[in-house]
Amino acid sequence: MRISVLFAAAALTFGQPAWAQSQAAPASPSDAERLAAAREVVELSRVRDYMGKAIDAMIDQSMKGVVGGLTEANGVKTAHDKARLERVMAIYNADMRAGLKTDMPRLIDAQASLYASVYSLSELRGLVTFYRSPTGQAMIAKMPQLLQAASAQAQAILVRPMLARMPATLAKVKAELASSN
Repeated sequence: MRISVLFAAAALTFGQPAWAQSQAAPASPSDAERLAAAREVVELSRVRDYMGKAIDAMIDQSMKGVVGGLTEANGVKTAHDKARLERVMAIYNADMRAGLKTDMPRLIDAQASLYASVYSLSELRGLVTFYRSPTGQAMIAKMPQLLQAASAQAQAILVRPMLARMPATLAKVKAELASSN
């Protein structure tokens, strides 16, 4: 469940590159001040920490799936073959983590630009004040726990019933496709 929360956070962040890139870079001194305040909001809200954890979790999960899939698909059965595959995947794992670590400053800059494009300078200053307060720090510290619980609720309330309805929906789709031939 924790993986799905972290994956969702990463998807929400990485899923909007086209929109973020379409935003104009701050040009005036007031825009520069707004961008500086936005950077502070991003740093105070621990985006770097949370995204790092989300990325680590995604890599760990994908590594397990890739190794398992390659083992089954290629008939890797001997201890030697498994060890070889794990060494290859360790190289991939290390390179992906290093690349993502290198790219993290660009993500932080993109996040700051996004915040600066959405919030006014006054709002950003208010967020900085809030995040520096004990209540803001508590909110930031408890956010992963809250997101995990919210994800579990969404799974129970939305996803499971949707999956339960899927066979009936697929039957309707098949019937429609068959009748339109």
